[in-house]
Amino acid sequence: KTVTIKPNTGVTSAISGASASSMVFLIKDSNVFIDGSNSAGGTSRDLTITNTSTTSPQVVRIGSTGTTPITNVTLKNCILINGANTSTAVTVYAADGTAGYFNNITIQNNSIQKAYMGIYNLAVAATGNGSGLLITQNDMNSTGTDAIRLVGVYVQGVDGATISYNNIGNMNNTVDASNYSGIWFATGTVNSTISGNIINGMTSTTAAPRGIAVSSGISPSNVNITGNTINNLTTSYSSPPYGIYVFGTTTGVNVNENKVSTLLNSNTGGYGARGINIQTGLAASSINVLNNFVWDIKCTGDVAQTYWNMGIGMDGITGGVNIQFNSVNLYGTYAGYNSATNSAALYLGTGTGFDIRNNILVNSFDNTTVTTDKAYAIYTAGTNAGFTTINYNDYYVSGTPGVLGFLTADVTTLGDWQTATTQEANSVNGDPFFESNENLHIQTS
Repeated sequence: KTVTIKPNTGVTSAISGASASSMVFLIKDSNVFIDGSNSAGGTSRDLTITNTSTTSPQVVRIGSTGTTPITNVTLKNCILINGANTSTAVTVYAADGTAGYFNNITIQNNSIQKAYMGIYNLAVAATGNGSGLLITQNDMNSTGTDAIRLVGVYVQGVDGATISYNNIGNMNNTVDASNYSGIWFATGTVNSTISGNIINGMTSTTAAPRGIAVSSGISPSNVNITGNTINNLTTSYSSPPYGIYVFGTTTGVNVNENKVSTLLNSNTGGYGARGINIQTGLAASSINVLNNFVWDIKCTGDVAQTYWNMGIGMDGITGGVNIQFNSVNLYGTYAGYNSATNSAALYLGTGTGFDIRNNILVNSFDNTTVTTDKAYAIYTAGTNAGFTTINYNDYYVSGTPGVLGFLTADVTTLGDWQTATTQEANSVNGDPFFESNENLHIQTS
């Protein structure tokens, strides 16, 4: 049997309650559907559910009891307004607020407003638990006092989540000091996908925004980050903003066909910014970074690599990464920190096992405060033993700071780079002629 709560045909409905330290709806049983559209099979949002309390409010909780999973619950086509941005609007876990058991939960096409986290999902980490969690086509991009404060979608312990085609943005955080994320796959999340989401507009003076963060700590995690658009992440904090950030001892991640652009760290003390950053601390990460576009990453920067401006970065001893068919374009000027500063379209730490092929790496970025800054197409802190394969790449730098690469020392010509790597026979050094700075397809002419 199912229970459906839905407006009558043509009716616009509102449900409101002042639920302090509680929620308007607590769903504890399976086969419950809240559908806010007032037409059969419709997608209009004709039901508004509001918690007017400002004391630890929630709007909807989907909560299991004991170890029996709650299944087949749908929340869709609603406007969900929380009473304060100090607590989460929609939660999926146990009825008592601890990690829960659930399967086949759908949260679709809702507008979620004014919350600490938009949607919080916490499962007991167990094989198959959380499978079929679908969070799709939701808007979490309200502005001002109705904005999401810390995280749009948070997932922990789930085996089989799909977070797709959500619109998350206009987040302005001036309170929290960490974990400021559009979408975050946290500890124990496996066999899951983040695809087709738009994350646009995250600013902070007290934290560094992360468009998509993955820290499942599982090997292999089997997480796919595919086809997302992430832009306009800005901070003045003493940590770098990340477009996509994979960290912790997390392996088995695919970062494919994403567009990351317009990141800025304006901290005048000299701090960095990263488009796509991998920091597993593992020699064999089994991570693929393929077919991504990264452009317009800026920061004040400093001479230490921690504070560099990077399109794609591999931190520390992170290794075992395939980096192929990516296009990176660092360009423009920024008045940076008054010290020697560097930037790199592709940065490699001291890891090994890198397969780097068919990338276009362009860097013409210039820190206008100093004349000793360097803009690298590729920089590796290790030796040529780190490359399993490196070939068929295009490296292009321009302007006074431009340096083709670094491998134990600055390398300024393609011939010297081929000698240093002992590979790269089919790589080239030339302007790829992007359609524009922001469109990294190649001019057809």
